[in-house]
Amino acid sequence: MSDFRWGLGHLSLDFVATLGARRGNPVERLGAPEDLAEWLTTAGLLGGTGPSAIPTDAQLDDARLLREATYRVLTAGRLGAAPSADDVDLINRYARGAVAALQIGPGLRVVRLATDPVAVAVTELARASVELLTGAELSRVRQCDGCSLLFLDRSRPGQRRWCSMGSCGNRRKTSRYRAKRDGVAEVPRRRPGVRLPME
Repeated sequence: MSDFRWGLGHLSLDFVATLGARRGNPVERLGAPEDLAEWLTTAGLLGGTGPSAIPTDAQLDDARLLREATYRVLTAGRLGAAPSADDVDLINRYARGAVAALQIGPGLRVVRLATDPVAVAVTELARASVELLTGAELSRVRQCDGCSLLFLDRSRPGQRRWCSMGSCGNRRKTSRYRAKRDGVAEVPRRRPGVRLPME
């Protein structure tokens, strides 16, 4: 499946988005090992220096476990809650995994050598998660008002509401326009920490 979401502001958030529609009927974008290979390759974590590696079923399971633990810890961190110790341990365990040996290749380009490139890619994902979860940008992680995706809000005021203005933002504005045009009162969406009138 190549319906991956990109551009959410951080590699970990792009990875968490491989499970879509979390609020409704979840869409698993990593349905098979080949899907994981495609995502890792597109993310620049796999391939480019030799034969492409196809993850095993166990590595696909590992990647999904890491993704879900990352999502839960991100959610807890965003809400100021304590994350599950099991989730933190899982992320830390994967972050201590295999690493690639950096070598100088043709044209003075970096070549990454690894006996198990997929394991190295999963380790890099875990390390990216550690960096996001322990860094200053965690406070800028938002959940889209239009869908369930998390994104990094790098706007100056830090009040971005949609993962993408071109999709979720446009849909929301279109529905508001139609409701106004048709004389239908729009039900305001509740935002965390914001009281609506009459509450």
